[in-house]
Amino acid sequence: MSPRNMAIGVISGVIFNTAIAGLLTVSSWGDFWHNFIYSQCIGLSIFVINVLPMSRMRPGLRRMAVFSLTLPASIAVGLSLAFYLSGVGSWSDPQAWQPMVIGLFFGG
Repeated sequence: MSPRNMAIGVISGVIFNTAIAGLLTVSSWGDFWHNFIYSQCIGLSIFVINVLPMSRMRPGLRRMAVFSLTLPASIAVGLSLAFYLSGVGSWSDPQAWQPMVIGLFFGG
């Protein structure tokens, strides 16, 4: 992936993540700041852990198999980072599955 394409991907991702934060806020899922932190942490970890390596793999079954394993892992990394940065939420919270499902939906 060229540096230009990488920059476009990151900028597009940040815009997309911000839109997700806005939609969640409008849907009464908390305040914008926390949604923004969660969206950026999850979205950027999906980009770093999945998109960059996947861009170096040929399309096919192997790539889909790798993605099916790395996508949930990248969302878990992003959630852990969001828990830490925002000070809101933890893996012991019974509602922790909700941002995981949202991340799987938008990440897929």
